[in-house]
Amino acid sequence: MPPRALYNLPAVIPLTGAHADEWWIRQADTVGLKPLTLNSHPLDAARTPMSGSPQRIHHARTRFDGSATITDSDLLRQKITDGIGRGKAYGCGLLSIAPARNTP
Repeated sequence: MPPRALYNLPAVIPLTGAHADEWWIRQADTVGLKPLTLNSHPLDAARTPMSGSPQRIHHARTRFDGSATITDSDLLRQKITDGIGRGKAYGCGLLSIAPARNTP
């Protein structure tokens, strides 16, 4: 029996497209960012190796790129260290930042 069913938890529905973008916009505020631009790209799902656990893990992934204004540098620093979202154990939810490029 899957763990979610064992504990009578609702199914987790992977977000794609506009729903994934809306999720990131909500998350950005909770990590100390105000999004200015956003480009999202679906990635291959994270999966458990063929051998090992009898329960297979399939975790949908989306990469978010864009620009943002930092609204809370201490909070952002903490979230860069901790990550965000449910997929941290699968290498998801990692934040990286770089200074904006000045273009002529």
